[in-house]
Amino acid sequence: MDSVSYFDLSKMSKNSIKDNIVVTLNAEVTTMDVKESIELFNAKFSLKKEKTDPIFFKIKKIPLSRIDNYPITLVSDFQKNQETVNVSFTNFSLDKSKNFASVTVIKSRGIGAKFEIYYFKQVNGKWIFEGKELIALG
Repeated sequence: MDSVSYFDLSKMSKNSIKDNIVVTLNAEVTTMDVKESIELFNAKFSLKKEKTDPIFFKIKKIPLSRIDNYPITLVSDFQKNQETVNVSFTNFSLDKSKNFASVTVIKSRGIGAKFEIYYFKQVNGKWIFEGKELIALG
């Protein structure tokens, strides 16, 4: 849940309108453009072309109420206003050995969006962040 400040227009110039951003996190983990994220996932961990199906689940609770001093709220429907950065998780994938995982994170505000894929590896029973890759800016 990093780089929310990417959308904070108040930091662009001293004369801009004061921005009061609220972050909304979609409770539904869904799929979108699955083929591309699975190809990136397999390439990152040098996995063979194994069949990987994205996993759907619902987020019931989040462990924090703020991200970089921006309030965060778990929602089932996104807000359609300029004061909100909407965050959604898509294409959660787990390999057959259950040692590697990835999730695509979409952060959007108004007509702008940032698409990134986050990678994780299980080491000694704990999930370790293995990096992220920018997929697209819009």
